[in-house]
Amino acid sequence: MPRSQRTDHEKRQKHIRKRQKAKDARKWLWRLKATIKCNDCGFSHPAVIQFHHLGDKKAGVSEMTKSGSIGALIREMAKCVPLCSNCHAIRHYEERKTGERHGDESDSVTIQLSLL
Repeated sequence: MPRSQRTDHEKRQKHIRKRQKAKDARKWLWRLKATIKCNDCGFSHPAVIQFHHLGDKKAGVSEMTKSGSIGALIREMAKCVPLCSNCHAIRHYEERKTGERHGDESDSVTIQLSLL
């Protein structure tokens, strides 16, 4: 096989592996979200759980699944508090209204080791 064809094949294989890692990370995050409750109201459903950053934000947690790195997801979630979509919207509304951040590091996500 000529070098250019090997390179194209290798690129395709790398792309396929990257897509599979991202798919695995999304599945992992979905399973994790099924075990988390909203920190403000207690509602629990994976479709509505979001991660509200308390400080430094590298990227949105859901967006980070594209990298396929569960370790990176865990590090980013450690900076967050889990909220349902309604409480998350209210939290941002209140923060814009008052100009203050609500919540503290003690509210951040604790990952269940069984899901790692």
